[in-house]
Amino acid sequence: MIVSRVAERARLDALLTALVRGEGGALVVHGEAGIGKTTLLEALVERCDGAVTVVRACGAETEAELAFSALTDLLYPVLRRLDALPGPQAAALMGALALQAPAPGDRLAVCVAALAMLRAEARHRPVLAVVDDVQWVDASSRECIEYIARRASGPLAVVLAARDPWYPPERIRLPDLPVGPVDDAAAAELLRQRVPELAPSVAAAIAQAAAGNPLALVELPATLTASQRAGVPGPSSRSDPADGCTARSRAGSRRCPGPRGRPCLSRRRTRGPSCP
Repeated sequence: MIVSRVAERARLDALLTALVRGEGGALVVHGEAGIGKTTLLEALVERCDGAVTVVRACGAETEAELAFSALTDLLYPVLRRLDALPGPQAAALMGALALQAPAPGDRLAVCVAALAMLRAEARHRPVLAVVDDVQWVDASSRECIEYIARRASGPLAVVLAARDPWYPPERIRLPDLPVGPVDDAAAAELLRQRVPELAPSVAAAIAQAAAGNPLALVELPATLTASQRAGVPGPSSRSDPADGCTARSRAGSRRCPGPRGRPCLSRRRTRGPSCP
């Protein structure tokens, strides 16, 4: 369940509604690490509910140097549309995706072929391409994905998610959706849902340390013992258990540049077709 994010969800819902009408487009969702970009993408995909074909890819830092690794993931569900491509485009794309012996290819041919495959699929049902963690997508794939995003229209839509400050608007010139911190009420509700046993003083300290970052709100309580979560001081300490939350936040995360210095907790994720 997503807490808050009414405006962000409405923007994504509008994109999906337009896509079903045959008026697709593109959107770049961006914000700091742990701010909830992936959660918003997951909710968008769930709302598709079989009405559109969803193709997905997820950048992985360990594969950032593997050419076309992300594009391979993105196009795998629609490889059956290779037959719809002109011979030169099909050959260029098959070489890039390691479906045949690689050959010195035209970068434009690969981009055009990738777009043509998605458009061929979209003639049967609208297509939504979702790419998370674009900042870690390999350069060859990113070039193609951005090419596709700039030309998304009709029954084809593209949603990209990237971590700030890597994705400046002038780089790609697409509509963007900034995702900022949740407000105090949403932070309190998230903590209530996820860790209902937190003492009020401890919940308040965690909310202050997390500074509206949902991932920090989820991860910081796990650093406390059951007694600390209940607000009970340890046997050898007279201090309030809540006082340790800020210290743990500083020790377990690096500070982002910016006026609020919010903690940037890195997500531990594995790469796979579902891009959790």
